[in-house]
Amino acid sequence: MKKLSVLCTVVFTCIALLFTSCNALQPKSAFEPISGFSDQANEQLAEVFDAIAKETDEVVVAFDWGKTICHKSEGSGYLSHETVIEHAKENPEKVEASNAVIEADAADADNYFILRSSEYWKGVKADDIANLGYETYKSQFEVFPAMRDLIQQLQSQNVRVLIISNGDFYTMRTVVEKELGLDPETSLYSYRSEVDSSGVCTGVLLPPMGEGNSKDQILAELIDGQLFLAGGDSALSSDGPMMDMAKFQLVVNPKEEDVQQILDQWPNAIIVYPE
Repeated sequence: MKKLSVLCTVVFTCIALLFTSCNALQPKSAFEPISGFSDQANEQLAEVFDAIAKETDEVVVAFDWGKTICHKSEGSGYLSHETVIEHAKENPEKVEASNAVIEADAADADNYFILRSSEYWKGVKADDIANLGYETYKSQFEVFPAMRDLIQQLQSQNVRVLIISNGDFYTMRTVVEKELGLDPETSLYSYRSEVDSSGVCTGVLLPPMGEGNSKDQILAELIDGQLFLAGGDSALSSDGPMMDMAKFQLVVNPKEEDVQQILDQWPNAIIVYPE
Protein backbone atom coordinates (compact mmCIF):
# COMPACT_ATOMS: atom_id res chain seq x y z
CA MET A 1 0.00 0.00 0.00
CA LYS A 2 2.86 2.32 0.88
CA LYS A 3 4.51 1.60 -2.49
CA LEU A 4 1.22 2.36 -4.24
CA SER A 5 0.93 5.68 -2.40
CA VAL A 6 4.45 6.66 -3.40
CA LEU A 7 3.76 5.64 -7.01
CA CYS A 8 0.59 7.74 -7.10
CA THR A 9 2.48 10.72 -5.73
CA VAL A 10 5.14 10.36 -8.41
CA VAL A 11 2.52 10.03 -11.16
CA PHE A 12 0.58 13.10 -10.02
CA THR A 13 3.82 15.07 -9.71
CA CYS A 14 4.79 14.12 -13.26
CA ILE A 15 1.36 15.12 -14.56
CA ALA A 16 1.58 18.47 -12.79
CA LEU A 17 5.05 19.11 -14.22
CA LEU A 18 3.88 18.15 -17.69
CA PHE A 19 0.88 20.50 -17.44
CA THR A 20 3.13 23.33 -16.25
CA SER A 21 5.57 22.69 -19.09
CA CYS A 22 2.78 22.71 -21.68
CA ASN A 23 1.50 26.03 -20.35
CA ALA A 24 5.02 27.43 -20.46
CA LEU A 25 5.27 26.45 -24.12
CA GLN A 26 2.09 28.33 -25.06
CA PRO A 27 3.12 31.46 -26.99
CA LYS A 28 2.56 34.68 -25.08
CA SER A 29 2.44 38.13 -26.57
CA ALA A 30 4.76 40.92 -25.52
CA PHE A 31 1.99 43.55 -25.63
CA GLU A 32 2.51 46.60 -23.45
CA PRO A 33 -0.55 48.69 -22.53
CA ILE A 34 -0.75 51.80 -24.69
CA SER A 35 -0.98 55.20 -23.09
CA GLY A 36 -4.03 57.03 -24.42
CA PHE A 37 -6.13 53.87 -24.77
CA SER A 38 -8.65 52.82 -22.14
CA ASP A 39 -8.08 49.82 -19.86
CA GLN A 40 -10.76 47.93 -21.75
CA ALA A 41 -9.14 48.66 -25.11
CA ASN A 42 -5.75 47.56 -23.81
CA GLU A 43 -7.23 44.32 -22.47
CA GLN A 44 -8.81 43.65 -25.86
CA LEU A 45 -5.54 44.42 -27.65
CA ALA A 46 -3.66 42.08 -25.32
CA GLU A 47 -6.00 39.30 -26.51
CA VAL A 48 -5.30 40.29 -30.12
CA PHE A 49 -1.55 40.05 -29.52
CA ASP A 50 -1.98 36.68 -27.79
CA ALA A 51 -3.80 35.48 -30.90
CA ILE A 52 -1.01 36.85 -33.10
CA ALA A 53 1.57 34.93 -31.09
CA LYS A 54 -0.24 31.67 -31.83
CA GLU A 55 -0.40 32.24 -35.59
CA THR A 56 1.90 30.19 -37.79
CA ASP A 57 1.01 31.94 -41.05
CA GLU A 58 1.75 35.54 -41.98
CA VAL A 59 -0.33 38.02 -39.98
CA VAL A 60 -1.55 41.08 -41.91
CA VAL A 61 -3.21 44.16 -40.43
CA ALA A 62 -4.50 47.20 -42.31
CA PHE A 63 -5.23 50.76 -41.24
CA ASP A 64 -6.87 53.75 -42.80
CA TRP A 65 -4.60 56.82 -42.76
CA GLY A 66 -6.41 60.14 -42.36
CA LYS A 67 -7.91 60.66 -38.88
CA THR A 68 -7.01 57.06 -38.00
CA ILE A 69 -3.21 57.32 -37.81
CA CYS A 70 -2.55 60.91 -38.86
CA HIS A 71 -4.67 63.93 -38.01
CA LYS A 72 -4.54 67.69 -38.30
CA SER A 73 -3.18 69.28 -35.14
CA GLU A 74 -5.78 72.04 -35.20
CA GLY A 75 -9.10 71.90 -37.03
CA SER A 76 -9.95 69.26 -39.58
CA GLY A 77 -8.52 68.28 -42.93
CA TYR A 78 -6.47 65.68 -44.75
CA LEU A 79 -2.78 65.75 -45.53
CA SER A 80 -3.22 65.15 -49.26
CA HIS A 81 -5.48 68.12 -49.94
CA GLU A 82 -3.71 70.43 -47.48
CA THR A 83 -0.52 69.73 -49.43
CA VAL A 84 -2.32 70.74 -52.62
CA ILE A 85 -3.31 74.03 -50.95
CA GLU A 86 0.27 74.69 -49.85
CA HIS A 87 1.57 73.98 -53.35
CA ALA A 88 -0.97 76.33 -54.95
CA LYS A 89 0.18 79.17 -52.68
CA GLU A 90 3.55 79.09 -54.44
CA ASN A 91 2.09 78.36 -57.86
CA PRO A 92 -0.73 80.84 -58.58
CA GLU A 93 -1.43 79.30 -61.97
CA LYS A 94 -2.59 76.17 -60.09
CA VAL A 95 -5.15 77.90 -57.83
CA GLU A 96 -8.12 76.98 -60.00
CA ALA A 97 -7.05 73.33 -60.10
CA SER A 98 -6.48 73.44 -56.33
CA ASN A 99 -10.02 74.73 -55.77
CA ALA A 100 -11.37 71.85 -57.86
CA VAL A 101 -9.57 69.37 -55.58
CA ILE A 102 -10.99 70.97 -52.44
CA GLU A 103 -14.51 71.09 -53.90
CA ALA A 104 -14.25 67.39 -54.74
CA ASP A 105 -13.13 66.61 -51.20
CA ALA A 106 -15.94 68.70 -49.69
CA ALA A 107 -18.43 66.74 -51.77
CA ASP A 108 -17.10 63.55 -50.11
CA ALA A 109 -16.68 61.96 -53.52
CA ASP A 110 -13.54 59.85 -53.15
CA ASN A 111 -13.17 58.87 -56.78
CA TYR A 112 -13.76 62.43 -57.95
CA PHE A 113 -11.19 63.66 -55.44
CA ILE A 114 -8.66 61.08 -56.66
CA LEU A 115 -9.15 62.12 -60.28
CA ARG A 116 -8.90 65.84 -59.52
CA SER A 117 -5.79 65.33 -57.39
CA SER A 118 -4.03 63.22 -60.02
CA GLU A 119 -4.79 65.94 -62.57
CA TYR A 120 -3.43 68.57 -60.18
CA TRP A 121 -0.06 66.84 -59.68
CA LYS A 122 0.46 66.04 -63.35
CA GLY A 123 3.79 67.56 -64.42
CA VAL A 124 5.17 67.82 -60.86
CA LYS A 125 8.13 65.75 -59.67
CA ALA A 126 7.15 62.98 -57.28
CA ASP A 127 10.08 63.82 -54.99
CA ASP A 128 8.93 67.44 -54.77
CA ILE A 129 5.44 66.28 -53.76
CA ALA A 130 6.95 64.00 -51.10
CA ASN A 131 9.10 66.81 -49.68
CA LEU A 132 6.20 69.26 -49.59
CA GLY A 133 3.96 66.59 -48.07
CA TYR A 134 6.41 66.08 -45.22
CA GLU A 135 6.80 69.82 -44.64
CA THR A 136 3.01 70.16 -44.56
CA TYR A 137 2.81 67.27 -42.12
CA LYS A 138 5.39 68.82 -39.78
CA SER A 139 3.64 72.20 -39.75
CA GLN A 140 0.01 71.11 -39.57
CA PHE A 141 -0.35 67.42 -38.71
CA GLU A 142 0.78 64.72 -36.30
CA VAL A 143 0.58 60.98 -35.93
CA PHE A 144 -1.42 59.89 -32.90
CA PRO A 145 1.27 58.73 -30.42
CA ALA A 146 -0.94 55.83 -29.35
CA MET A 147 -1.32 54.64 -32.94
CA ARG A 148 2.44 54.92 -33.52
CA ASP A 149 2.95 52.79 -30.40
CA LEU A 150 0.46 50.19 -31.62
CA ILE A 151 2.08 49.97 -35.06
CA GLN A 152 5.56 49.66 -33.55
CA GLN A 153 4.38 46.85 -31.28
CA LEU A 154 2.80 45.06 -34.24
CA GLN A 155 6.05 45.40 -36.19
CA SER A 156 7.96 43.90 -33.25
CA GLN A 157 5.77 40.80 -33.61
CA ASN A 158 6.69 40.51 -37.34
CA VAL A 159 3.20 41.57 -38.38
CA ARG A 160 2.79 42.95 -41.90
CA VAL A 161 1.29 46.42 -41.52
CA LEU A 162 -0.55 47.97 -44.47
CA ILE A 163 -1.93 51.49 -44.82
CA ILE A 164 -4.88 51.78 -47.22
CA SER A 165 -5.88 55.32 -48.09
CA ASN A 166 -7.68 57.47 -50.64
CA GLY A 167 -4.90 60.02 -50.28
CA ASP A 168 -1.93 60.58 -52.58
CA PHE A 169 1.00 58.16 -52.32
CA TYR A 170 3.72 60.75 -52.86
CA THR A 171 2.21 63.18 -50.35
CA MET A 172 2.29 60.49 -47.67
CA ARG A 173 5.45 58.62 -48.68
CA THR A 174 8.04 60.38 -46.51
CA VAL A 175 5.69 60.69 -43.53
CA VAL A 176 5.04 56.94 -43.49
CA GLU A 177 8.75 56.20 -43.76
CA LYS A 178 10.06 58.68 -41.20
CA GLU A 179 7.24 58.76 -38.68
CA LEU A 180 6.24 55.09 -38.66
CA GLY A 181 9.36 53.30 -39.87
CA LEU A 182 7.43 51.56 -42.64
CA ASP A 183 8.63 51.01 -46.19
CA PRO A 184 6.06 52.91 -48.27
CA GLU A 185 6.76 50.73 -51.33
CA THR A 186 5.48 47.65 -49.52
CA SER A 187 3.19 49.16 -46.87
CA LEU A 188 1.40 52.17 -48.36
CA TYR A 189 -1.42 51.68 -50.86
CA SER A 190 -3.15 54.81 -52.03
CA TYR A 191 -3.74 56.49 -55.36
CA ARG A 192 -0.47 56.81 -57.19
CA SER A 193 0.48 58.47 -60.45
CA GLU A 194 2.87 56.92 -62.89
CA VAL A 195 6.16 58.83 -63.14
CA ASP A 196 8.22 59.27 -66.27
CA SER A 197 11.97 58.74 -66.65
CA SER A 198 12.67 62.17 -65.14
CA GLY A 199 10.55 61.45 -62.04
CA VAL A 200 7.62 63.63 -63.10
CA CYS A 201 4.02 62.53 -62.49
CA THR A 202 2.12 61.75 -65.67
CA GLY A 203 -1.33 61.74 -64.06
CA VAL A 204 -1.92 58.12 -65.15
CA LEU A 205 -3.12 56.17 -62.10
CA LEU A 206 -1.43 52.89 -61.26
CA PRO A 207 -3.30 49.82 -59.95
CA PRO A 208 -4.37 48.80 -57.37
CA MET A 209 -4.42 52.38 -56.13
CA GLY A 210 -6.51 53.82 -58.94
CA GLU A 211 -9.95 55.20 -59.41
CA GLY A 212 -12.89 53.03 -58.41
CA ASN A 213 -11.06 50.66 -56.06
CA SER A 214 -12.47 50.58 -52.53
CA LYS A 215 -10.25 49.55 -49.63
CA ASP A 216 -11.57 46.00 -49.41
CA GLN A 217 -11.03 45.50 -53.15
CA ILE A 218 -7.46 46.73 -52.88
CA LEU A 219 -6.79 44.41 -49.94
CA ALA A 220 -8.26 41.46 -51.83
CA GLU A 221 -5.57 42.05 -54.47
CA LEU A 222 -2.79 42.28 -51.89
CA ILE A 223 -3.28 39.42 -49.45
CA ASP A 224 -4.26 35.78 -49.35
CA GLY A 225 -6.48 34.58 -46.54
CA GLN A 226 -8.19 36.59 -43.84
CA LEU A 227 -7.12 40.04 -42.73
CA PHE A 228 -6.22 39.79 -39.04
CA LEU A 229 -6.96 43.34 -37.80
CA ALA A 230 -8.41 46.38 -39.53
CA GLY A 231 -8.52 49.89 -38.11
CA GLY A 232 -10.33 53.02 -39.27
CA ASP A 233 -12.25 56.09 -38.19
CA SER A 234 -15.23 55.66 -40.52
CA ALA A 235 -16.44 52.19 -39.61
CA LEU A 236 -19.97 52.86 -40.79
CA SER A 237 -18.89 54.17 -44.19
CA SER A 238 -15.68 53.87 -46.23
CA ASP A 239 -13.71 51.75 -43.74
CA GLY A 240 -16.57 49.33 -43.07
CA PRO A 241 -15.95 46.90 -45.96
CA MET A 242 -12.28 46.64 -44.95
CA MET A 243 -13.27 45.92 -41.36
CA ASP A 244 -15.69 43.23 -42.51
CA MET A 245 -12.69 41.38 -43.92
CA ALA A 246 -10.89 41.28 -40.56
CA LYS A 247 -10.95 38.98 -37.56
CA PHE A 248 -10.57 41.98 -35.23
CA GLN A 249 -11.76 45.58 -35.65
CA LEU A 250 -10.25 48.77 -34.20
CA VAL A 251 -12.44 51.89 -34.43
CA VAL A 252 -10.74 55.25 -33.85
CA ASN A 253 -12.60 58.24 -32.40
CA PRO A 254 -16.15 57.24 -33.37
CA LYS A 255 -19.01 59.59 -32.64
CA GLU A 256 -20.78 58.69 -29.41
CA GLU A 257 -24.08 58.25 -31.23
CA ASP A 258 -22.47 55.70 -33.58
CA VAL A 259 -20.91 53.42 -30.97
CA GLN A 260 -23.94 51.17 -30.45
CA GLN A 261 -24.39 50.67 -34.18
CA ILE A 262 -20.69 49.80 -34.46
CA LEU A 263 -21.01 47.24 -31.65
CA ASP A 264 -24.12 45.81 -33.28
CA GLN A 265 -22.02 45.29 -36.43
CA TRP A 266 -18.92 43.98 -34.61
CA PRO A 267 -19.71 43.05 -30.98
CA ASN A 268 -16.03 42.78 -30.03
CA ALA A 269 -14.88 45.95 -31.77
CA ILE A 270 -12.06 47.76 -29.98
CA ILE A 271 -13.08 51.40 -29.49
CA VAL A 272 -10.24 53.87 -28.95
CA TYR A 273 -10.06 57.64 -28.47
CA PRO A 274 -6.37 58.54 -28.88
CA GLU A 275 -6.91 62.32 -29.02
